[in-house]
Amino acid sequence: MSHSRTFADLLTEYMERTGIGDAELARRINVNRLTLIRWREGVTERPRHRQDVARCADVLRLSTEERDEFLLAAGFQPETPTGVTSAQDDSTPARQEDELGEGRATHFSIRELRFTRKWTLAAAALAAIVLLGAGLAVVTNTLNLNGPDPTPILPTPTPTVIATHTPAATPTPTPRIPTATPLPATIAQDGESLILLAPFANYTVGAQGYNVSGRLQERIDAELRLSGLANARTFLWPDTIRSESEARIATETSGALLTIWGEYDSGRVLARFTTAQSPDGTGGQPVVNIASSPSELPTTINVSLTGAVRYVALMTSGRVYLDQGEYDRAKAVLRRAAIPPPEDPAALADVRYLLGIAYLEGERFDYDESIAWFSLVLEVEPLSVEALNGRAVAYMRRDKDGDIQLARTDLFRAESIRPDHAETHSNRGRAHMLHAESDDLNQAINSFSRAIELVPENGIAYVDRAGAYIARGQATDLSLARTDLDHALELEPSLSEAFLTAGLLFVARGGRAELLRSIAEYTQAIDLAPESADAWFHRGLANSALGFLAESAADLEKATELAPSVLRYQDSACRSLIVAGDAVSAVRYCDTAVQGGYDRALYSRTLAHAMLGLADDAESDLADYIVWAGSLSERACRVAHQDAAVLLEAPIATARGGAEMWDLLEFRPRTVIPGRPMC
Repeated sequence: MSHSRTFADLLTEYMERTGIGDAELARRINVNRLTLIRWREGVTERPRHRQDVARCADVLRLSTEERDEFLLAAGFQPETPTGVTSAQDDSTPARQEDELGEGRATHFSIRELRFTRKWTLAAAALAAIVLLGAGLAVVTNTLNLNGPDPTPILPTPTPTVIATHTPAATPTPTPRIPTATPLPATIAQDGESLILLAPFANYTVGAQGYNVSGRLQERIDAELRLSGLANARTFLWPDTIRSESEARIATETSGALLTIWGEYDSGRVLARFTTAQSPDGTGGQPVVNIASSPSELPTTINVSLTGAVRYVALMTSGRVYLDQGEYDRAKAVLRRAAIPPPEDPAALADVRYLLGIAYLEGERFDYDESIAWFSLVLEVEPLSVEALNGRAVAYMRRDKDGDIQLARTDLFRAESIRPDHAETHSNRGRAHMLHAESDDLNQAINSFSRAIELVPENGIAYVDRAGAYIARGQATDLSLARTDLDHALELEPSLSEAFLTAGLLFVARGGRAELLRSIAEYTQAIDLAPESADAWFHRGLANSALGFLAESAADLEKATELAPSVLRYQDSACRSLIVAGDAVSAVRYCDTAVQGGYDRALYSRTLAHAMLGLADDAESDLADYIVWAGSLSERACRVAHQDAAVLLEAPIATARGGAEMWDLLEFRPRTVIPGRPMC
């Protein structure tokens, strides 16, 4: 067995072989994605904990020999006995870290779309060239954004030898007393985005020094003010930073979002950037290199450098905000980065793509705006599979009449460009399930099967196919779904989506006892992934069907809190609160859904207004709802919604003082099987 390959080499090879990405592997072995990136890039040569490496080997499905080589490369004892032992595995510092934990962030996936775009540092650099004009050179390298792990590894203590005679006196070594780490010069407060600017190292012998960091601070502060970022702050770091490891330590200890540092002499200025994390796992340290002559140096520092740093700093900050789920901040920063628009096509497409993602998520989502930004990307890069997938998801979430077909068209085009892109096939399967016409579920199953062929170790793909089997509901489909769910759990025993879909399986079987069993499955999914909005949503619907109205309302409100951009959650929360007797609280959820373009929520808001005695408002909403229902292209859905509209006449009559009898419970949310027609 050869041990010549490094742990980073082996990890990269096995990840490429299985097709698993950084984010997915980090989630499945329960480590921070940043930690995994450090391993893969070789910045951290050896993981601290053996169990992390062992879990990684399990997920990567390594053979016994590969597993042993993997463990040895990481500095740990293999499972097959050898003469090699790992002092680090049993060291006191390692045990203490196991007991205290290392603040890992666990990311659970949900059944909504996941898509990423590679962090194209070269594109950002080219855009900086355009901003700076002729004579400006911008370069990038492939160094990881993170420096070496600052935690020192203590040497293995020398074993004590028990002598059989009195030895000669030997000097007692003076024990090493570790020096306490000094407190950072500043620390980011809760909710604050901190940008550090360190003094640039001056290598101009005997020449005038320049306050480079001060000039940069002025420019960045102005950009932050224009972006409206009240909780963003710059700070002048007191010490010159001369290496990536020093920059990394300053960034981590202060909790900064970004550190800008560098150097200059009579012929050049280098500006370097270190971020707290790399949002999409690609790593890379941007370096802006500006050539000049001694006489041009003041102009270079005061004009050209600040222009380049502005663009790179805004793009870097925007990506990190997206990764942290701070979508409003991301929008503000990325809009500033887009003015003026980069002339380089790749950089222009990059900033537009990020804006498309920013408008797709968060409380202030705007599907129309998101679709517009993805469309602008496709004007520049018509073969962008990522933009086609992004626009398709925006169409599916907006879900206006005809949107699902538009999504299917985008995904068909994406598949024709890259037939081996597994995410495209998964999204095509979801679009087929939303379309829910004749043969759509068969096509969905085919799409999910293709995704499984491309990435056979992806448990989510099996869960998706199980959902399609449940929706189709043929004689053997529930059995096939159970088989897929079992296989998904073999791959990932803690996969919350598998328990969620198992709940749908019980719902499909029908009956009160099965509904109760579904609630147990949904609860297990929530225990594993408390931020799974879909699990809260389906448990809320099951509780509603069982008549547990307060529990239903609480679950559905939680779903809207976790995924405010999913408008059907807003509509269901509105309906459940009405039936539970709280129409006042219900209206705001209906308003959000209607304002977001989810016209079917007009039905729920009509009922809410009727319950509040606002008969005119109720009649206005009902009229709009009937117009919307009549515009539907599918006759079956059109007739179903028009028939349902008749039921609202009794609540409106009651609001006007009439004495008609009607049952409020008839309006409670019901369980749904994704992929089956909703009308």
